[in-house]
Amino acid sequence: MGQDVSGFGDQNAQTLTPAIQTLSAVTTPAEFIELQQKQIKEGVLGALSGRQQIAQLTAAVIAAAFEPTKKQIEAAQRIT
Repeated sequence: MGQDVSGFGDQNAQTLTPAIQTLSAVTTPAEFIELQQKQIKEGVLGALSGRQQIAQLTAAVIAAAFEPTKKQIEAAQRIT
């Protein structure tokens, strides 16, 4: 689980460096604005995807944390 979260952070860091390098290579203000808008759009789409990944990881952590309690409740229900 921790590796998944770490991988998510690594992925974000790896996309940031090329984006900055690309922005620094533009030669005109129009090119800068066009590239910036493209990167913003890609960033928003990436954030939405990342949000889904974080939600899935959170759900998995919560499910794993409550598994022992769930088993205790199921065992108690079988006894009664």
